[in-house]
Amino acid sequence: MHPPQHTYGIDFSGAQDAGKKIWIAEGVVKGDSLLIENWTNACPRYRIS
Repeated sequence: MHPPQHTYGIDFSGAQDAGKKIWIAEGVVKGDSLLIENWTNACPRYRIS
């Protein structure tokens, strides 16, 4: 089985106001490193308020 080449992470650090403070990271595995390609807020990305 091969390790994943693309991965996602979610940050819920603003739990009291989580609807406006959820962040999504997208990254690619490069050798022994993870390169973050995109870091975005969930609200505009998924058109939620």
